[in-house]
Amino acid sequence: MGLLVFVRNLLLALCLFLVLGFLYYSAWKLHLLQWEDSNSVVLSFDSAGQTLGSEYDRLGFLLKLDSKL
Repeated sequence: MGLLVFVRNLLLALCLFLVLGFLYYSAWKLHLLQWEDSNSVVLSFDSAGQTLGSEYDRLGFLLKLDSKL
């Protein structure tokens, strides 16, 4: 019975570390997607690392739509 409790606690600790590691990694990757240039303008990058440009806001939405709704 003692072995089962030990294995259960070991698996619980492993799952906890995996979840915390994933959250830390995700926060780090999201932080790398935004950089500030020398003019204090936030440049946004997509997931491939391409600059989104000035026609998009910092969240990635188009500032000027093609047509009116």
